[in-house]
Amino acid sequence: MTKKYTIHHAGTKPDSFDLLGLEIEEVPDGFILVAPRRELSQVSLVNLHGKPLMKFHVKDFQGFDWTLFVDEMNPAKMKGTWCNGDDCVPGSSAESDSWTASGSGAGEPGDDETQSASAGYHPH
Repeated sequence: MTKKYTIHHAGTKPDSFDLLGLEIEEVPDGFILVAPRRELSQVSLVNLHGKPLMKFHVKDFQGFDWTLFVDEMNPAKMKGTWCNGDDCVPGSSAESDSWTASGSGAGEPGDDETQSASAGYHPH
């Protein structure tokens, strides 16, 4: 079974609810962002020396272009920020908020950490 994270909280902005239920799935060459039955974006480079660890760009999902930034990741959860719009930089007019996803599935062989957990909202 692959490692999978499901977004359960995406903030309180009007467009936040569009991200609920999306999954980030680990694949042999990186991670993919998946809507139920549809791959949205793939990333293979992971930044190990700072934030964001990775970012997903999604074109035309729920009427917007999105960027999801992954800032923290462990076997039990992932969390980060999101924005939608063409200009996803601090101070832009793009809507943005934070998101949290819980992890499930197999981790690395011999990994004794929790294999499934639920995550709640943690304001920054």
